[in-house]
Amino acid sequence: MRLLRILAFICATAVSFYVFTRHQAVWTLIIPVVLTGIPLIFSRSIGYQILAVIGLGIFVILGVLSVGTFYVPSLLLLLVSVILQGRAPKSGRG
Repeated sequence: MRLLRILAFICATAVSFYVFTRHQAVWTLIIPVVLTGIPLIFSRSIGYQILAVIGLGIFVILGVLSVGTFYVPSLLLLLVSVILQGRAPKSGRG
């Protein structure tokens, strides 16, 4: 019975949080996902990849007191992947 009360409280809190924040919380989660997806879509253009690293870095810096710290690992992995791809030898099709 106690577990049921706890679950009801969690569900009521989650719904009220979404109603309270509306779309602000959704955008806070969507923007970093889109920024980390840019290098997957534009894998041949190093410019878009660098732009994604800079954009995610700005998001992490601006959101460091709230959710920005959760995106630090994705920023580091994105940065490493761009650096490694920049060092990879280019295959010439001839």
